[in-house]
This record gives sequence, structure tokens and C-alpha cells, in this order.
Amino acid sequence: MRDAIDKDKSDKPAGTPIDSTIVKPEQELANKQSMPVERTGIIVQSSSQQFFLSPLPPPEFLAKYNEIIPNGAERIFKLTEQQQKHRHYLEKSVIDSDIRRSDLGLKLGFSLTLLLSVGGIYLISQGHSTNGLALILAPLAALASIFVYAKKTKTRELQNKNNPADKE
Repeated sequence: MRDAIDKDKSDKPAGTPIDSTIVKPEQELANKQSMPVERTGIIVQSSSQQFFLSPLPPPEFLAKYNEIIPNGAERIFKLTEQQQKHRHYLEKSVIDSDIRRSDLGLKLGFSLTLLLSVGGIYLISQGHSTNGLALILAPLAALASIFVYAKKTKTRELQNKNNPADKE
């Protein structure tokens, strides 16, 4: 029995049941060629794409929108105007909050420096000249380093803005 199975396996591809009939590709091709084939025509499919890089479509599109939707072009203009107002509002909000944050930082920095300087002067007047001098110079050194860092950062940002290919 084992020999019969091995013999069948050698003639058939793996996974083919023993009782099945194998149709060779040449026989399939012969069967297909004998069948009549009707051709009714050729189907050609083409597509095109158009895009634009502005908030409003070109006038031809607006005219077509008016044909499809009553006042379609006017509705598109209204949406574009609303989007522009919203964007301007967001930009103004960001700029205003940046200005407020910058002003707050300046006021707090000035107040802290003034307070520490007054404390340093008091320490010097009480005979602690080393501690008093350190208390006066430390905030001044911190302010100077912050100023230098901000200046370098702003210069780097301007260079990156002017030369986008040279980004780090």
C-alpha cells in the first residue's frame, strides 16, 4: 500500500488527493481555445486631475458650483472669508499671548534683580561684603547670560528663515 501512495505522490503535486484527476496546463489551454469568445468592444478609461493652490477655486469651477448648488460660489466665498477671519484671530491671539508672556518675564526678572540687589546692598552695609557682592553680581550675570542666549537664538532663527536649506 505504501508503494502505491509513494507512486501516486511522484506523479502529482503536493497536497493533491489521490483520487483526483490532474488537468495539465496544455489541456486547459486547449479547452479554452475551443470555446467561442465574443468581443463586444473595447473599454477605454481615462482620468484627469486638476488642483489649485489658493483658498478659492478658479472662476470656471465657481461657475460649475453655481450650476450644481444654488449660490454655490457665494457659499464658497463665505466659507473662505470665515476661515480667513478665524486664522487671523488665532494668529492675533498667539501674538498677544507671546507679548504678555514676554512682558511678564521682563517685569519678574527686573523685580527679582532689584530685590536681590537691595538685599546685597543691605548685606554689604551690615559688614558681609563678600556675600552682599555675590548677591548683587549673581542676578546680573544670569541676566547677561540670558540676553546673550536670546540674541544667539534669534540670530540662528533669522539665518534658518533666510536659508531654509542650511537648517541644522
